[in-house]
Order: sequence, then C-alpha cells, then structure tokens
Amino acid sequence: MRWLSLLVVAVVVGCASEGRPQATPSAAPAAVSVVIRDGQFRPQSLTIARGTTVTWTNLDGVSHTVSRPLERGLQVAGPDSPVLAPGDTYTYAYDNVGIFDYGCRLHPGATGTVTVTVPRP
Repeated sequence: MRWLSLLVVAVVVGCASEGRPQATPSAAPAAVSVVIRDGQFRPQSLTIARGTTVTWTNLDGVSHTVSRPLERGLQVAGPDSPVLAPGDTYTYAYDNVGIFDYGCRLHPGATGTVTVTVPRP
C-alpha cells in the first residue's frame, strides 16, 4: 500500500508541473542600427537596454568616425571606430548603464547620444 501512495504522489506532482510555464533562457541582446547620412547620425539619439549592440553604417559620400569625446585627453568609454569609408560599418556593444555622447572626429557637427538603461526582467 505504501508503494501505491508514493506512486500517487509522483503522478500528482508530475501532473501539477505540466501546466506551469517553464523557465526560458533570456533573450539574446538586442541590436540597433544607426546610419550616417548627410553628415548626421540618424537617429541622433537612442535609448537602449544594457547589452544592446549598435551598428553604425556610413551611407554618406565621405568618411566619418564614431567616437566618444575625450575626457582630459583620454577616451574612457564608448565607441571608438576607425575612419569609416562610405559603405563601412562599425559595431559597439553597450555593457554599462549611462549616457554616452559620441561624434565624428572628422566632422565635429555630427554628434549623437546613446542612453543605456537596465534591461527589464
């Protein structure tokens, strides 16, 4: 009789867990695109979750960079692309929360901002 009680408990526990949602692995980090066209970053301002990858594509007729401004002569964090010829891309993953300004070292009027937030659970 004892083995029958254990069998009933095992079946009840197994059936009870069948209807519960199972844990799923977290989604892959998001990816966002920015284009460089007519001497500007588009969109100029982004708000993304930490872990998001941003890819800049130079669709302009001239070269550009994607670079974080220097602080006391040093670039402390953020994107730092080489010179991007027309058609080139550059990708940077934002792993820290904060507000990150960037711009083109070749064209000081081309600027942008990425605001990185804590991802929602």
